[in-house]
Amino acid sequence: MTLRGGFSLQKPSQWSRFLGAHFPWFVLACATTGVLFPDTFSRLNGSITMGLFAFMTFANSLGGGFRELGRVFLRPLPVVVTLVLLHVVIPVLTLGLGNLLFPAAPLFTTGLVLEYVIPTGVASLMWVGICGGNAPLCLSIVLLDTLAAPVVIPLSLKLLVGSVVEVDTWSMMGDMMVMVALPALAAMTVYQATGGRAAVTLKPWRSCSPSWPC
Repeated sequence: MTLRGGFSLQKPSQWSRFLGAHFPWFVLACATTGVLFPDTFSRLNGSITMGLFAFMTFANSLGGGFRELGRVFLRPLPVVVTLVLLHVVIPVLTLGLGNLLFPAAPLFTTGLVLEYVIPTGVASLMWVGICGGNAPLCLSIVLLDTLAAPVVIPLSLKLLVGSVVEVDTWSMMGDMMVMVALPALAAMTVYQATGGRAAVTLKPWRSCSPSWPC
């Protein structure tokens, strides 16, 4: 396939650069399509969605191996600061703004708070990878946040909005193992076994377009 200007998508590296350069538009188009046709694409929920999340985790965990992840835990301050921002500062600010702006809609405010106490999404790995960020740092945050979710979510909602939420811990942990832990472990193993070459040869995207500052 050849696009305008003679650009070919036959080689993986060319496809990688093309996807990275146009990824924001791709995401916007997918989000718009999902909003406009929810009934059609809701059929993808389940194993297909979990498979896509697992692929995203694997692809974006190829930026480092076990040594790189170990270095992150030797200097945990960025991880601690990020988790405090995610689960203390932002939910408290959300609660304050929700009560201020929507005093007659407490359930809406509760929903907003819930939105910000759930674990850091796998999509964070994707954006960090595309924008050339610190993939091992992001991966460590996602892993720790996922493991803490069964405790953090009910406790945060209880302390902030007084709601009691039952979390199916084993089901959540099972899903997170499939979508996050196992793909990340596989990616780091591949990175280690190939001496880092997998980060260049296997990742489906490389970097953002210069017109989209990350």
